[in-house]
Parts: sequence; structure tokens; C-alpha cells
Amino acid sequence: MTISFRAVIGIFLFIIALGTLYDIVVYQPRLAELLQNGSVPGKHPVPGTLHSASYPVIGTDHSGGSNGFAAVDVNERCEVVYSDDDDAPLLADSRELPVKERTHHHHPAKHAAKPEIGILGEILMVFSIYTNTQKLLSVSSNDQSLTCIHGIRFLSMTWVVLGHTYGFSIYIVRDLTTLPNILGNFWFQAIANATVSVDTFFTMSGLLVCYLFVLNYKKVQKLHVVGYYVHRYWRLTAAYAVVMFIYLSLFKYLGSGPQWNPNGMEIDGCRGTWWTNLLYINNLLYTDKQCMGWTWYLANDMQFYWISPLILFPLVKKPVVGLVMLGVIFVAHIVTTAVISVQYDFPPSMLGNGITSTGNGSSTGSTANLGASMWDYFNRYYTKPWTRIGPYLIGMFTGYLLVIYKEEKLKIRKEVVFGLWAVSAAMALAVLYGLYDVNNGHSLTSAGSAIYNTLSRNGWALAVCWLIFACVQGYGGFVNTLLSWNVLVPLSRVTYCCYLIHIPIMLIFYLSKTTNVDFSHLAVVYYFFGTIMITYGFAFLFTVGCESPLLGLEKLVNRKKGTKRAD
Repeated sequence: MTISFRAVIGIFLFIIALGTLYDIVVYQPRLAELLQNGSVPGKHPVPGTLHSASYPVIGTDHSGGSNGFAAVDVNERCEVVYSDDDDAPLLADSRELPVKERTHHHHPAKHAAKPEIGILGEILMVFSIYTNTQKLLSVSSNDQSLTCIHGIRFLSMTWVVLGHTYGFSIYIVRDLTTLPNILGNFWFQAIANATVSVDTFFTMSGLLVCYLFVLNYKKVQKLHVVGYYVHRYWRLTAAYAVVMFIYLSLFKYLGSGPQWNPNGMEIDGCRGTWWTNLLYINNLLYTDKQCMGWTWYLANDMQFYWISPLILFPLVKKPVVGLVMLGVIFVAHIVTTAVISVQYDFPPSMLGNGITSTGNGSSTGSTANLGASMWDYFNRYYTKPWTRIGPYLIGMFTGYLLVIYKEEKLKIRKEVVFGLWAVSAAMALAVLYGLYDVNNGHSLTSAGSAIYNTLSRNGWALAVCWLIFACVQGYGGFVNTLLSWNVLVPLSRVTYCCYLIHIPIMLIFYLSKTTNVDFSHLAVVYYFFGTIMITYGFAFLFTVGCESPLLGLEKLVNRKKGTKRAD
């Protein structure tokens, strides 16, 4: 490791240790004394607790608030309120609502009385492992939160890891000729089509962006345009950049063996391409040398967020215009996806028309040809925003419906609810198991593949949206109870970090193997549980030790800026 890398890590760990020590030795005793004496609330809120920061407002009748901030009107300023537990996009911000709606399940005095600690104390508190862990493990929520999102987010992340565990096992399987039989198994289809788990995240992201934006506009009629983009960029990029720095600097030293590349896994060590990741265009430029290839999702999500105001702004002013705009973009997506699928003769999935297929109607046993076909599908269709935006748009529409029926629940007859659940389940099952015959050698035509590529992910998004809508509206039953289980709340908060680090963890394991093995579902499941435990363990440490402090610094800066403007 380079000296500079060691120095940076050393300084960061020292600050974390100092902040934690300050919290335990200085801050907590002061807080306990205030609570015991019933003192008057302090002037300075603790970084990470609910607090606000003033921003200048653009216009007089707009509001903005999504993915991390909400607004309330204070003396002609837009007061941006941050929550204790911002979540990343992968993990959309289900609990970030205006301050008046937030209800904490704690003693109110604990949130009212805060000792005077000064700016240096506030900075140190941002880095406290003790306080950040408390926030991460807290299950506090507000009365209007979409609690089922937590369960969906956690289960979708585990599905992603399971799919990748099977996918990366190809590195160590001795006999690849067994793969067609594995893929052709009926029950394996849920693994083969696990890529729709990503569309679940796209759906949730679009839903929550629209839900929070429209909800906040209805309350304050103001918009902070700069904050809309800046907060989101920092929210994603802070942890992303740190993981990239550690990955590119440290990864090559963490393994060994005949399959291990001592120069790292990335082409040219990401020289000349890393900046495309930080600008979220890595799915569009230099895709043949893409750095951290699994982060194509983040690029798409950010790109969708960039263009969302084209729908959100008219939606809150003239809803019909906003809905028409959403419809136009959705139709353009449908047409574009179909045309691209037909033009390049794409199969209905990345695995082709079965594992031995390289395209529609042509089969081969060549692993090299299959790899080339998979890459073409991945590069031209799978990672491009114009073919993946459908679920995001469907999520936005559902988020708008949730705002409309937020105060007065939509009354639906039992038989209609049952029918909607049945249709939703049928769509989801059709997407997961619809390629069973294809994976057993019955190829689809070019037109059939285009129809599947165009409609399957949108059908999945509709099923997910009904699940969320039903749970929020009171028609979720035991499903909502399970998805809203408090135990899943902390797990859902670390899914962004899990997504960032789970691939390097898998690569270290698989590429360090010195011998190949026969394929076994039992072995892969064993690897999966080990990966999940290690990934969530490191994600927890990274969240409380790095992600939370970086986001806390942003909140602290914004609050100080707001205080200066107020003075």
C-alpha cells in the first residue's frame, strides 16, 4: 500500500476515535446531566439529530423536497429539514417527511435538551461511532412513512447478492457443460431472472422522489432547485468515492492464487475512466473500460433523477401536463426499447435464448460466443437509461397516487382487492418463469424477444407498485406486517453500502480459490450466506464510520449557512 493511502486511512480512523471518545467522555455526561436537571433546551442541536438549514428560495410558489430534504416556510426562506437516517437511492428515502409529521418513539426530553458543545464539538460528534450506531439501529419513524419499503429494500438486496453469488460461481465451476441443465430447472428461474431485483430499486426510487416532492410542494409551495441536485449528488457520491478509493488502492493486495490478477480487476486500474463514475455517465462513455462495472445502476438512477423535474415541476403546477409528460416519456421508452431489441436481434435475457444461444435462432456451444453475446446485451440494452427508465416512471406515477390518497384512503371492495393481488402475482410470476421454455432450448423469435424485453420489467414494476400501494392503503395484510417489521429497518439502511462492497467481497473469495469444484446448489447457498453476513458486517462498519460522518458534515455545513443567513 502507498504511504499516502495509509496516511489518509490513519487520519480518518484517528478522527473517528477522537469523535467517539469525545461523545462518550464529554457529550453523553453533559446530556445526562441536562436530562436529570430538566434544563432548558440548548442552542446547538447535535449533528445527525433533526435540525434545519435555511436556503434561499427560487421563486415564491414552488417547493422542492425529495431524497433527503423537505421544506417548511420560515420568514420567506426555504427551511430544509434533514432526517436522522437519510437513505441512499438504492434505498430511496422513505422516512424523510416534513418535520411536523415526524413522530419519534422516544422520550421528548431526550430530543429537546442538548448541551452547548460549539462548532468543534459538533464536528467531532459527526464522527462518533457511538451516536452513529444509535441512529442506525433506531427504529423511529413518522406517522406517514412508507414502512413496507424497508422490507422490500432488504429482500431485494439479498436477491441481488444471491443472483451474483450464482453468477460469480462460474469462476470456480469445473465443468461448465452442466450450466444448461441448471438453467433449465424450473425452480432456478427465480435466480436466472434475478435481474428484475434492480428494477425494484428503480421503481422505489421513482416512487419516493415523486411522493416526497409533491407532498412537500403541497405544504410549502416553494422550491430549492440547487439543493434538489446538490444533496442527491453528495448523498450518493460521498460513500461511492471512498469505496472507489479503497477498492482501487487496496483490492489487489487482498488475494492470491492462479486466477488472481496482482494489478487488480479493473482495466488499467481505472486510469482515464474513474471520473465517468463520479459524473454518473459510466454507462454511456468508455463502457469497454468501465470502472466498477456493477455501478452502472447508480449512473442510471442519477440520470433518472436529473430529468425528473421535467415531470415533477409541471405535475405540481398543472397535474394534467405533468402526467402527459410522464406518459410521453414512457411511450418513448417503450418504442425505443422495442426498436433496439429488434435492430440488434437481442434475446429475451442476458443469457440469450438459453445458455447455449448467442442470438435469436442461432445456437452454439462456444462459451466465448456466449460471452460476446452477453456483453453486447449488457452494453447496448441492459445498462442504458432509455431502456431501463420504465419502472422508474411507473414508480413516479404510483408515488403521485399515494399523495392523492394520503389523507383519505381509497376504498376498494374486497373482491377487487383480491383480483388486483391475483393479477399482480400473475405478472410477477410470468416475468420470473416466462422464459422457462426458452431456457430449455425453445428460442423466441426476434419479435417475441422484443415484446419480452419491452414489457417484462414494466410488468414487474407494476406488481411492485401494487404491493406498495396495497400496503400503504391498508390492503397488505400479513404481507405489510412482514415487510414493515422493525428488525428490517436497520438492515435496510445499510443496503447502499452493501451494494457498493458486495462484488469486491465476492471477487476476493472466488478469485483466490486455487482449485475448481463441481457445481452444487448447497455450496452456492453456503457461499451466499457467508457473503451476506460478511457484506452486512462491513456495510454496518462503513455506514457508521464513514457514510454517516460524511453526510453529517453536509448537514452541519448547511445548518451553519442557514444560521448565518438568519443572523
